[in-house]
Amino acid sequence: RELDNQNRIGYMLIIVIIIIIVVIGYYFIDSILTNNYQKIDEITLCPVNGPTSLTIIVIDRSESLKPVQQELLRKNLIEIKEAVPRFGSLEVYTVGQTDKAVLRPEIKICNPGRAQDGSKLTANPQRLEKKWRTQFSQSLDDIFSRLVVVTNDQFSPIMETIQSVAATSLAGSHNKDLPIKLIIVSDFIQHTQQYSQYKGVDTFDKFKNNPYFKQLHTDLNGADVEMFYLLRDSSQKVQSPEHTKFWRDYFR
Repeated sequence: RELDNQNRIGYMLIIVIIIIIVVIGYYFIDSILTNNYQKIDEITLCPVNGPTSLTIIVIDRSESLKPVQQELLRKNLIEIKEAVPRFGSLEVYTVGQTDKAVLRPEIKICNPGRAQDGSKLTANPQRLEKKWRTQFSQSLDDIFSRLVVVTNDQFSPIMETIQSVAATSLAGSHNKDLPIKLIIVSDFIQHTQQYSQYKGVDTFDKFKNNPYFKQLHTDLNGADVEMFYLLRDSSQKVQSPEHTKFWRDYFR
């Protein structure tokens, strides 16, 4: 009888050990399947080994927007924010001078995921949702609200900005196979001392032979470019079909 009791205890211990192994294995597999094994930078919320995609927004603040334009822009920016996949990076720049230093993003942050993205076993969905809302979504909303306010800059160096953004965020082997989207919010009227489209819009075929363009020619690393073309009442003569064609050819 004592031997039978010992056998039963032994069998129970074996069963308990098997259950523990199964539970640990399930947690491990579930963690892998839900990407919870990713080591995350607590400041940028990006995986330490790099984001899974890159979305860059460039906002031109040189002239004011009508209230309707501001509202449409705000909604579009929210849609862009919510479309960033989990562990995808979103960077926000403003058009600015690059003669003294390259431009740096106003913010660089990754989507940490939402409640439905986390494992119910190995993650806390409520905590994940709170991180998305307070650290990712709200941080971007605050930046967007600030950047719709104009700066009334004397110049609008759009081409220089694009070149600088490419140097800062697109260059390098770490982005080689990364899905990249470059979104530019602007009236696209290039205006610098060297070249101003207020004086007339050349065809791109003519412009590409200009030494000014050769200084600014850059590699966008296969980025998918989207133009948010802001119409200005005061610039109807410049913002013609020829003007939009110029920029389409420029990005191609």
